[in-house]
Amino acid sequence: MEYYAADFVLVARFAEVRHRLIADAQGNEHMVYRDNSVRWLFGILLLAMVARLGVVLTLFADYEPVGDAIHFHIMAKNFLSGRGLIVDEARLAYRTPVPALYVAVIYAISDSSVRAVQIANIFLGVVTVWLAYDLVRRIFGVGPARWAGLFVALYPTFLLYTGQLLSETLILLLIALALWLAWWAHNGSLIRFSLVGVVIGLAALTRQTALPLGVLISLWILLTRRRNWLQRLSPPLVILVCAVLTVAPWTLRNYILLGEFVPLTSLGGVSLWIANNPTAEGTGQDYSAFPHVPELDTLPETERGDAYQRLAIQFIEKNPLRFIKLALRRLQWFWHLGYHGEGLAEVVFLVVYLPMLGMAAIGVWKGWRLNRDAVLLLLTVPVALTAVHMVFLPAGRYRLPAELVLCMLAGIGAAWCVTAVAGSRKRQAVLAPVGEDKLLR
Repeated sequence: MEYYAADFVLVARFAEVRHRLIADAQGNEHMVYRDNSVRWLFGILLLAMVARLGVVLTLFADYEPVGDAIHFHIMAKNFLSGRGLIVDEARLAYRTPVPALYVAVIYAISDSSVRAVQIANIFLGVVTVWLAYDLVRRIFGVGPARWAGLFVALYPTFLLYTGQLLSETLILLLIALALWLAWWAHNGSLIRFSLVGVVIGLAALTRQTALPLGVLISLWILLTRRRNWLQRLSPPLVILVCAVLTVAPWTLRNYILLGEFVPLTSLGGVSLWIANNPTAEGTGQDYSAFPHVPELDTLPETERGDAYQRLAIQFIEKNPLRFIKLALRRLQWFWHLGYHGEGLAEVVFLVVYLPMLGMAAIGVWKGWRLNRDAVLLLLTVPVALTAVHMVFLPAGRYRLPAELVLCMLAGIGAAWCVTAVAGSRKRQAVLAPVGEDKLLR
């Protein structure tokens, strides 16, 4: 009996040692996997930084602000000189403030260096890549996250706007951060949702079209947060209240300067008229050809905007079928479903963009089966922007936040395609000997 007892103890110890060895092996495997993930992420971020730096140093080596960028440049200089965030005395609320403040801060510490703003844009771009990677990783895993990170790191239009003093790089960061925070806060405390609202407010102060996104994210939380009605209603209310409070100081400033309620900018009425007038064609090129009314152009800033807005509404009311046709045309133009006659640069863009669009469609399909709530969150961005630009000007650069989401969804699609191809090859490898044996028979 003593021998049997000793044998039993030895077997038990052997089993314990074996269990520990297996646990250590699994732990080491996990550590190796984690190390590989970190290396992948570091490589993607390094690639994003190098690509953006290369574009800035080659394509924008002698860049000078023009177009909308010159307005942010002038606003930043005026702010630093004590004149306030204005383009000039006749345009006190012509642009949103955050891009100009961003440029002003960098100018203040770099002696008004445009290159310093470009370098800062590179940093913002790299952070955006990380946010996209981490959001997809949290929801769908490391494989889709790697593809999504690569797509955002190397997407051509993201690289090109890095070298310019426009709001694109900044709005991409804020939209990515808003989505990341919304997913992080989904089942958390109200404090987390307040951060979502603040970021939405900052995004609206960067570009007005972010406001509808805040509404859709709030609706998404209301529909997908599986709690009682009070716990469902409170987060959307917190988001909207915090977004309004973030925008409120700028709105109050506009009221003090202009004597009228202007939530963000005075451009809304003119923008509506540009897209909806007798000569409009429903394209992103309507801006250069819209009919000016000399009598209105001499009016003060807010009166001019209100007058053009009334003209646009009158046009829509008198021509409802024409408005619908223009809206559908703008839908096609906004999503670039066709050739716009812009030469080789557009062809190169379409070679990248159309496959990305197709891969994103696969990502929606597969992602919907894996996590419907997450896909609905990502889709809030393209849905909100599409709705806005079916009414307003559908210029291509206004689509960039939607393309950010396309890259994330395309990461899911690409990961599935790679897995499907690898699985097919494995099946072929297993079945091939069977097939050869049958042929030999």
